[in-house]
Amino acid sequence: MLIYRKRKFLQIVYSLLCSLIFLTLSFQAICIAKPLVYFSLYDDPEAVIIEHLKRAELSIHIAMYYLTDSQISQEVVNAKNRGVELKIYLDSSQIDDKYSKSRFFINEGIKNIRISSNSNLMHNKFAIIDNNIVLTGSYNWTASASERNDENLLVVDDETIVQRYQDYFNFLWEEKYSADKYQELMNHPGVHLTTD
Repeated sequence: MLIYRKRKFLQIVYSLLCSLIFLTLSFQAICIAKPLVYFSLYDDPEAVIIEHLKRAELSIHIAMYYLTDSQISQEVVNAKNRGVELKIYLDSSQIDDKYSKSRFFINEGIKNIRISSNSNLMHNKFAIIDNNIVLTGSYNWTASASERNDENLLVVDDETIVQRYQDYFNFLWEEKYSADKYQELMNHPGVHLTTD
């Protein structure tokens, strides 16, 4: 009888250890960053971007070559209205482009915009949400990317990669902007400044 109890006890201990190991490995797997990819005309990258903008609590830092999507732009304004810190870094084409949302942002009270000093293209397409998610890929925030083009959006939550993007964004923001081009944007006929 004593041998039977010992064996039963060892089986229970073994079972508990196996369960504990399984739970530990499962928890680690959940904590490991899992990049996700979405494709236009196949998935809905626009909806994914909007969902991440809606969830933003602290900050949204955007570096975007071409930004014309009305729904995404409205969600950026909604984030500003919730008190989320915004920094928007754009290619110089966005000063005069007919569909650019740069003037819409300024008219909606977002002044924290910088224009690239690159005389060629500022061709980045990424956003950092709350310093813990990066949205990147070929996907410009445009209706064409959503409705016509073959594009991709990658969502990354790896801490090291997010920090690398944030460091690069800080470099662009601090070192590669044009005060003259920003002033050109502010003087654009489409900007209607109101006095507060």
